[in-house]
Formats: sequence, structure tokens, C-alpha cells
Amino acid sequence: IKQDKGAGGAEASTSETTGLNSILTPNDEFQFWSLAAMSASKLKHRERAQAFHGLFQAVIHDFANLDSLSFTDVQELIEVTQDTLDDVWKQTDHEPAYPSSRMQHLLGVAGSTFTRYVQRQLVDMDLWNGPYMEVHVAMQQGITVLDKWTNVGESLTSQFWKRYTAHPWKADKYVDIHTSQLSARLEEIESIRTAHEQVKQLLTAVECEELGIAKSFSPFQSVNALQYNPYTRPLWEAAKAQYHRNMEPAERRVATTLRKQFQGHHTHAYQLLREFQRYQELMKRPVIFTELSRERETLLGQMMVYIQALQNEYQTCSTGQQLPSGEVAAPPKGKNLPEVVNNIVWSRTLEAKVVDCEASADKLLSDLPAYKTFIASTHELIEELRAYARELFTNWSREVLEAIDSPTEPLGLQTSGRLMELDVN
Repeated sequence: IKQDKGAGGAEASTSETTGLNSILTPNDEFQFWSLAAMSASKLKHRERAQAFHGLFQAVIHDFANLDSLSFTDVQELIEVTQDTLDDVWKQTDHEPAYPSSRMQHLLGVAGSTFTRYVQRQLVDMDLWNGPYMEVHVAMQQGITVLDKWTNVGESLTSQFWKRYTAHPWKADKYVDIHTSQLSARLEEIESIRTAHEQVKQLLTAVECEELGIAKSFSPFQSVNALQYNPYTRPLWEAAKAQYHRNMEPAERRVATTLRKQFQGHHTHAYQLLREFQRYQELMKRPVIFTELSRERETLLGQMMVYIQALQNEYQTCSTGQQLPSGEVAAPPKGKNLPEVVNNIVWSRTLEAKVVDCEASADKLLSDLPAYKTFIASTHELIEELRAYARELFTNWSREVLEAIDSPTEPLGLQTSGRLMELDVN
């Protein structure tokens, strides 16, 4: 009989590594070890099965009653499942350790189980005509559950188990295609609904009626948006394309409205950026993206001026330059903060502003000619700010260590030399 090597050179039976077709859910896996704990011919095999089944006890009840759990409860179950799988993988008291192929299969069936759970929770919801906030919240909850499980598989197999020398994970990083693909579909649905809602808000009731907004979701009525597989994807893409064609006249009208709205912020870079971010789902639409090219160029120009202002603030305050008023420039002082901490917090605040601008520019402005120049300037400023914070911390650490070693300083601990004198009398 062929056997697979486990930890420490021990062997796992063929039934554990090849008889996986009957394991369709996590409950099937739990049942497998329960039966093995009672029916294995050798005592050591029964004890090993009992060890695995005992570790699975932490999640058996919740998986058996999964549909009765809320999205929040399922998120907690995923966290407990991660800890449980980690314990199972690191169980080496009873050899052989848990087979890699079996764990990979268990990760897959668990992902399929969470995928079906999310689909069942959303199946009765009117995704296209239901209240926007209701759909938005449900999509977010579903995405959170799916992404959480995707991250579990990736972190366990690429970090925690790779470094566990007693039983290292030798296969590639596990990526759950079921949860990641459904999550991507839910993000598409949410993006469409959000952009649609913003279109309705920017148009009058008369314009919505004139442009047929209420009927624009009709292409989706014959498509099960929650069913994701290679066979249904062409139907989804076709429905999505027809919907966007239906919405093009409304999007052109909305572009005109947004153009007027943005004009009031042309001289305030951060306010203009916030307006663009507010309608970022709309900005993904090719019609609006193209129609507002001039406004996006204005935004990029304003952001370049804004980054230069942040650069000047950093240079002036970090070097203590003298201001026209005669005062010496310094970072703004926080309440009850030591100078070093205050300056590091200030540099981190500037860095966060630059990173925010950079991320937004990547989504909104990456097609513009001056984009590369802008990104080069943000990269340079971010590196300067990080180097400044590192230097402050390094200098502070050195000064504290010197004070600890100095007998004349309040922090002095006299870490070398005589520690005490003993009077033998």
C-alpha cells in the first residue's frame, strides 16, 4: 500500500491522503476522525484520531448550525477555525502529523462552505431594486466574511506553517478561488449599485424619468448574480455591458452636473480631491472619466501644488528655518507630548496626507501626462519623511542608552562596575 511520509518520517495511511472525494464539507472531515477514533485497528491510530477530533471540537457545533449564525458570528467562527487548524497542523505528539494534501482539501471545502453560506444569506435579497443601504450593508458583510477566510488560508500556508520546523508547509500558498471569486462579484454588485445611487442623487426626478433610470437594471433580471462559475460569467458580462450602455446618456448628463459642482473647489486642492473621492465609483465609468478629463487635469495640478506645500512645510519645520516674522519654524506642538514624540507624530501625519493623495491619484489620474512626475515627487517626500522619523528615533534611543549608562544622569542605572558593597562586619 502506498503511504505518504508525515512528520519525523512517520507514515500516513493511504485512506487519509487519497480518500478525499467523500469529504465535501468540514462536517464530513470531523466525522472521519470521529469514526477513526472508534474503529482504527491499532491503539496508536485511535489515539491520533482522538487527538485530531478533540481539536476540531471547538468548531464542530457552529459548522453544524452554520445557517443559524449571523454574519458577525461567522466572522468569529472563522477566527476560531484559524486557531483550530493551526493547532491541528502543529499537533505532532501523535505521528504522523496532519497530511498536507488533506489540509489543503479541508481548506477548500471550508471555503466552499462559507461561499454557500453567503449565497444563502443573500439569495432572497432584491439586489437591484431593493433599498440601497440594505443591499450595501449586506454586500459589505458578505465581502468581509469571504475575504476573512481567503486571508486565513493565505496567512497559514505562507507564514505560520512555512516557519514551523516540526511540520513545515512545503506546498505553495493556498488561495481559495471560491471565496475570492464570489467576493469580487459582490464588489462588482456593490460598485454598480453605489454608482447608480449617485446618478439618481445628481439628477432630478424629471431627468431620471426622462432617461429611464428605473428600467436600467433590466439586463440583470435574467442573471443570477450570486452564481459565479466559468459558464455563467459570459451571461454576467453581457448583462453588465448592456446595463452600462443603458446608463450612458444619464452618465453624460451627470458629468455636466459634476463639472459645475467641481468648479467651486478649483482653488482648494484637498477639497477638490474630497469631491472626486466622494464620487469615485462614478469616476470608474469610462463616459464620466473621459468627460471630466479637464477637471481631472485641474485636480492633478492642484495636488502637485499641495504636495509642494507639504514639502516646504517639512523642510522649513524640520530644519528650524527662520520665518519672515523672526520666529524659528518648528513642527506644531501637540498637547503633553515630548518633543521627539511630537515631531515623529507630525511627520507621520504629513506622510499620511501624501499617501492618501498618492492612492487617490492612482485611481483617478493615472492616465494623465503629468501623473508620473506627480508620483515621483510623492515617493521622494514619503522617503524623506520616513528617514526623518527614523533619524529622530535613532538619536533618541542613543541618548537614552547613554543616559542609562551615565552615573550622573537621572536615568543612570550604572550597568557596569560595582553593583553593591558588602560589609562583612
